[in-house]
Amino acid sequence: MNHRLALPIFRAAFPLFCGCIPVSAQLPTFSEGDRLGYFATYKDRNIEFGITTRSEVRLMPALSGGLSSTFLGGTYTLQITPQLIAIGNDGKTSVRRIADTSLSSPDRVTDEFEKTTITGEVTGGAKFDYTLRQNRGTLVMGGRYLNPQETKFAHQFAIAIKIPAQLTSGKLDTLYKLIGAPADDRVAGRELREFQREFRSDRLTVRRIDGSEDRYPLSQPVEGGVAAINGPGIAELELQSSIYQARRIVITAQEGSTLTMETTRENLLLPGFTLTWKPLPAKDSEATTCVAITVR
Repeated sequence: MNHRLALPIFRAAFPLFCGCIPVSAQLPTFSEGDRLGYFATYKDRNIEFGITTRSEVRLMPALSGGLSSTFLGGTYTLQITPQLIAIGNDGKTSVRRIADTSLSSPDRVTDEFEKTTITGEVTGGAKFDYTLRQNRGTLVMGGRYLNPQETKFAHQFAIAIKIPAQLTSGKLDTLYKLIGAPADDRVAGRELREFQREFRSDRLTVRRIDGSEDRYPLSQPVEGGVAAINGPGIAELELQSSIYQARRIVITAQEGSTLTMETTRENLLLPGFTLTWKPLPAKDSEATTCVAITVR
């Protein structure tokens, strides 16, 4: 895939997804069933996701090639949350906690989600708009920091996308044990190679904002660590994992924004990782850039 061509196509496909609209009410929820605790949900043959009353999105690929009977019944859900990051006078940053009671939207509870804007506030009084929309199962998100003149510190809007561990907890313990074995332990080395073969089809493809592209086997330690993965910033990431029956989760930062990764365990991908999406500085207050998640 030529990444330089992909981003303009993405921009053309979703020109209006990041617009802001007024809000008026606390986030409601379904009153019963497997959608209890959700404000809005969506489900098709490729993807299912729900927006909780706390503005967190939980997302799963649709497995087995069809609609499952239970909504978000899988164990390995992605967790997506809006953030406001406070920037101190010394340049240090901290993620501020969202006040749940501050969240509001003009929209009603729905299981046929199309779009919404959620407004919220964090400790310290900074406010944000968080916009979400789906187009044929592609979830597109963006947002902005609303009141820079009213807060003590500058803030930046961001979205955190947490990818869970791509193996069971028992296998995760085995991985840590084998990797932690002495380098001259031949038995552990052989067991580690056998263990890694179980995940030989699992990989991560990273396309960066400078046009470079690399593939990383999930079971192999990343040479150079997360800094090598991030480079100048990630424009698109594609995850293919046996946990999701080899379905591909594609996360794309629209031009004018970028993704950065932090791994749960240093230099390892199987234990999971978190992507943080941010607009580039020139776009930070415009609410015109987005991040999209789709399943293929």
